[in-house]
Amino acid sequence: MELKDLVNLQNALKERIVLSPFEKDYKLVLAVDSSYLKGEDRIISVAIIYNKLDKIVVEKQFNIGKISFPYIPGFLSFREIDNTISAINKIKTNYDLIIVDGQGIAHPRNFGFASHLGVLVNKPTIGCAKSKLIGEFVEPEDYKGAFSYLYYNSLKVGAVVRTKKGVKPLFISPGHMVDIDSSVKIIIELTEKYRQPEPIRVAHSFAEEVKKAWKR
Repeated sequence: MELKDLVNLQNALKERIVLSPFEKDYKLVLAVDSSYLKGEDRIISVAIIYNKLDKIVVEKQFNIGKISFPYIPGFLSFREIDNTISAINKIKTNYDLIIVDGQGIAHPRNFGFASHLGVLVNKPTIGCAKSKLIGEFVEPEDYKGAFSYLYYNSLKVGAVVRTKKGVKPLFISPGHMVDIDSSVKIIIELTEKYRQPEPIRVAHSFAEEVKKAWKR
């Protein structure tokens, strides 16, 4: 497919996004992450289930697949989505929502990885990125829970959230079946002593574990 075809697909799938308050009393959070095996054209995608109440991981799964799409800014989901869904499909535990280390609607076409994944699996999904892709914002104050809204073309597309005093903020945007304020609330609730929320931090560590084991 040419890039214009992928743009058309993103625009078509974007019409299925629902942005609404998430009011469920959630407990189990699914987080995903991907890593790459250099020189082998392979991608490792992991999916973990984190119990918010007990603060423990209750399930881990991974899938290793062949990379079939190059890295192109704004089209990352096409590089990782299939293998990520393969990892999620191995999960046996029911879960309430998904958190992704990436963007939701804070994307040039309002359809980042979190939105793409959320629409395809039909689950509430939040994008939680370490850096800004688009938009303008006012720096939030320096305490945990401080945030400001992220704007792109005069539209509110996310929030810039300080998850810990003295660290850089995270860029939060809803992917699907959740809104901006609910996304901020959930990310703050899931963040403990580190900058990133615990489910994403654990998923990243697990991806690195799998990568090291594969190399042996």
